[in-house]
Amino acid sequence: MRMLIRLLAKIYFSKIAVRGTFPENASFYVSNHRNGVVDGLVILSLFKQKMITVIGKNLTKTRFSKFFFRKQLKIYRYPENMAEMRHNKKELSRIRPEIENGTSVLMFPEGTSHLGKGLLEIREGVAHVVSSLSERKIIPIGLHYEKGWSFRSKVFVHIGEPVSLVENDKKKMTEEIKAQLERVYNDHYEFNLPKRNRLLAISLFPIVLLFFVTNLLTLIIPYFVAKKFADDNNVITLWRILSGVPSFILQLLIYIVFFIWNPWLLVGYLFITLIGFFTYRKWKDAAGID
Repeated sequence: MRMLIRLLAKIYFSKIAVRGTFPENASFYVSNHRNGVVDGLVILSLFKQKMITVIGKNLTKTRFSKFFFRKQLKIYRYPENMAEMRHNKKELSRIRPEIENGTSVLMFPEGTSHLGKGLLEIREGVAHVVSSLSERKIIPIGLHYEKGWSFRSKVFVHIGEPVSLVENDKKKMTEEIKAQLERVYNDHYEFNLPKRNRLLAISLFPIVLLFFVTNLLTLIIPYFVAKKFADDNNVITLWRILSGVPSFILQLLIYIVFFIWNPWLLVGYLFITLIGFFTYRKWKDAAGID
């Protein structure tokens, strides 16, 4: 599963730059929430040790999502009754033993994500979790997206130093956690603007065109699925990945069938896809396309 997560992150984003390092010992990580489930995908793709994430239970409604998120800690974002509150308490109580047994835990204390400016309100649940740990330490993570919804865009991840929280009052501790997140999240962070190059764009266009034609299913289906089901920019990438993976498998099977009659067709497809994949971002920058 970890290999799949890394592959998906590397395919969708052209570059994931990192400042700071993850400590080797199991720790409790808190991160700002920008791009839905994709935030966890990005962080897990960088993390080499064991890590699980606290996610919303609403993400496990389908069989595929239940399988994909089966090992994560699942809570109700807005518990409506005592049963849901007891469920959340039970799930969150697993965090301390997980860390003590060598598994790091990642939590998004804003509870929901957005690709707008600034942090959302930090919920007090994260303070309850920290209070239950043997060491009241957090490692803050700041996520920055060039264009979180755009295929082959860039990501910047700022990993902070371990911080010991000193406040005992839950509200004050929540504010302390927010302050630590603000130290690693720069609202004004800017990615380097690419330079336009018309000659390069024209020369690369035939390669990109072949890439699009030979991967029509993989590119068109996710586009329309996200357009239909995504209700905001912060879930576009998720819908594109969820629909793009089966679309690619279907497309690959079609080429494998044709491979029976013409082996070179599959070879040509894989070659064009590989070259086009690494060329697409360069062409897009050179053409000045957002």
